[in-house]
Amino acid sequence: MKATFSFQLAYEFLLYIIIGMLIGYFISQQYNNNIFIVIGLLLGIFMAFLNIYRLIRNRGRVF
Repeated sequence: MKATFSFQLAYEFLLYIIIGMLIGYFISQQYNNNIFIVIGLLLGIFMAFLNIYRLIRNRGRVF
């Protein structure tokens, strides 16, 4: 049960970062400016940590 929760945390952490970078990449292609990739990466990291915090906080309520 512990391993499943750990894999879920790792999966969602990476998923948010990759999605943020992809959105930043597509916006940077549109405006021809690479700063949007960095902004997407930072937003993805922020959202990943926020989601991890929510999952850990709600874990005690579910079980």
